[in-house]
Amino acid sequence: MLPVENARDLKPTDDNVVIEKIGTWPDLGRESELIIVSEKAPIEVGEVLAVGPGRFYFGFDQTPFRSPMDVEVGNVVMFGRYAGARLDDDHVILKHGEIIGIYDGELPNRG
Repeated sequence: MLPVENARDLKPTDDNVVIEKIGTWPDLGRESELIIVSEKAPIEVGEVLAVGPGRFYFGFDQTPFRSPMDVEVGNVVMFGRYAGARLDDDHVILKHGEIIGIYDGELPNRG
């Protein structure tokens, strides 16, 4: 693997999103009742570092347009353990559709 010294410098294309992994949902959100997760398939949690411009689609009149991206830099998102392309142990590039949800609650201290 190539070293990822500063993943914030990556500029994703289309509907890709660069994520820095924070942990897994059962470890971070054990006290929350928002979602129930199987012990066999924990959900990964990460912070969005970079967002692509969106995927091109064609309207009924064949006019091209970009689909809007629901996530922004700084959002904390949830995604499947095996989703996306791994850059290294801490960074992954996901397609917009691989993001399960955006977490708006407070996370435990990450320091």
